[in-house]
Amino acid sequence: MQIILKPMGAVVVLAALGVLSVVALGKGGPVSAASSTGAATSLAHSPSPAARWIPNAAWQFVSPNADAAAVRHIPQATRPGQNTDIVQVSVHTPMPTEFWKIGIQQPIDIAVASHQPLVLHFRARSQSGGQFVAVVEKASPDWTKQVIETVDVGHNWTEYSLPFRTDTAYSAGSLHVCLQFGLAAGEYEVTDISLQPA
Repeated sequence: MQIILKPMGAVVVLAALGVLSVVALGKGGPVSAASSTGAATSLAHSPSPAARWIPNAAWQFVSPNADAAAVRHIPQATRPGQNTDIVQVSVHTPMPTEFWKIGIQQPIDIAVASHQPLVLHFRARSQSGGQFVAVVEKASPDWTKQVIETVDVGHNWTEYSLPFRTDTAYSAGSLHVCLQFGLAAGEYEVTDISLQPA
């Protein structure tokens, strides 16, 4: 698996977020995971105009309870990329052995062909630093993983591209994109999440 990283450099952000410093990011190792479970609540999100195969619908926030994690949608005009909004996930009680229980997810509403080359793309940062897991998987048992990768996140906005090929054909809605944040406590911000033809 190859992760393509594009550091975004220093950016001007809201004063409340403070001054950013440049952090070199590396690739985490692949991991195994089960599906996301727990109570889901909807989270409004404005998709990037460049996004492919991500529906204009709400991201679903998954957490076992309100104390474990929280999510909010932050409008912010001064940032890189296509969107002027950020999905912020704050993890208070990490679950490293069941990290998939905290995250955001969204179904892919278009059918994909067998062995279709695709790229999962997003931008992320974390003021505390940390890791999370990016997944495209079958949205029902046996939760077959199309791509699963642990990514290291630093203070600056960094662009991530995870290329992969589907193992078989999938009908609309039978795959979903998940970002799973249960590995470590911290505050994570993501935006411009898209699935694109390679």
